[in-house]
Amino acid sequence: MDREQFEIGIAEFNEGRFFECHDTFEAMWMEERGEARRFLQGLIQGAVGILHATRGNLAGAASQLEKALAKLVEYPERYCGIDVDALRTDLAALRASFGSGEGGLQFDPDLIPTIDYTHDPAALPPDLSSEP
Repeated sequence: MDREQFEIGIAEFNEGRFFECHDTFEAMWMEERGEARRFLQGLIQGAVGILHATRGNLAGAASQLEKALAKLVEYPERYCGIDVDALRTDLAALRASFGSGEGGLQFDPDLIPTIDYTHDPAALPPDLSSEP
């Protein structure tokens, strides 16, 4: 994985640019063959789920968030410098918030998570740990 692209994808996610984030991570995912491939797919599905939610497609959002969570649960609390535990918790809270009230599914944009990332060469796969 290219660390510079990885960090661009994280920045896009944190800036609420979920479409761009999806594209950035997907380009990396297509090239990845290691254990990080499934992790990237979880990040992609999380971004797509949030994008669907912001566009009012809560059924699609719920589906993508569930897929993201099913993949991210396979990783430790921190992976590739990301606080995966916090991200899983936040994505699950967003998914749970949809609920179904009298007016149907609801979306609270205040629950959109960000990715807590710290560059830590010791916590990254060898191909991400070097400087760009």
